[in-house]
Amino acid sequence: MGAPVIRSEPVPPEQMIVPGASICDYQTRGPYGTVVVAVEPEEMEGFVTVRDRDPRNNESIDNLGDEAFASGRVSVWVRVDEGYFVVGVRRNPGASAVRDLQRLAEVALESLPAWQ
Repeated sequence: MGAPVIRSEPVPPEQMIVPGASICDYQTRGPYGTVVVAVEPEEMEGFVTVRDRDPRNNESIDNLGDEAFASGRVSVWVRVDEGYFVVGVRRNPGASAVRDLQRLAEVALESLPAWQ
């Protein structure tokens, strides 16, 4: 994505849209503003809910984790074993955001040794 992180912080529980997940915001000066990463290593409910809620706005991604999809061109969801993680943006979503988020998801997957 090419933009340095200028601030990072965990998301407070009252702002979480994925209850129970570990979520962090990474603020950048790049075109996407804040990049959000959520990790839920032991539960699939959030992944399944988003995947099944609006399938017309989800695009399957091959060769990433056990199953992956882009949701609304704003986030990439990756299932690994019995858990999942999400990488998303807060501004300027679109086709280029999905490509960049997929690259970030690939890097994240490589850095999770228990999930390889």
